[in-house]
Amino acid sequence: APSFFRKPILHHYTDLTDELPGRINITSIFIWWARDTGVFYYSRDFYIEVDGKVVFDSTLPMDKNNLVKEVRNIEGDAAGIQVTEIYFKEPVKGTYVRVVQHPGGGHPNRPNLMWVAEVEIYE
Repeated sequence: APSFFRKPILHHYTDLTDELPGRINITSIFIWWARDTGVFYYSRDFYIEVDGKVVFDSTLPMDKNNLVKEVRNIEGDAAGIQVTEIYFKEPVKGTYVRVVQHPGGGHPNRPNLMWVAEVEIYE
């Protein structure tokens, strides 16, 4: 009989390492959540890293997200949040961006899945 080892996945993430044209000044990041059967499957608990430094964490109150000016959760034409827009107080310099979902931090109906359709990075 075959044996196997099951290891829980602790984080789900999206890496944007090859897409940036070198070191840029990031003014905002938009995360477009995937849609399936009339629902946008947004992540509730996630953070964003730029060059390995956490620049936003959705689990922290805004006064603890020192680099962030504003966060907007925009609903679309289906249930849930279609896009999360993060605006920085000052440009964040970096060569890569990673969006990471905290364990169990996905959509309430599917907390262990991270469904990202697109990430937009603005200078």
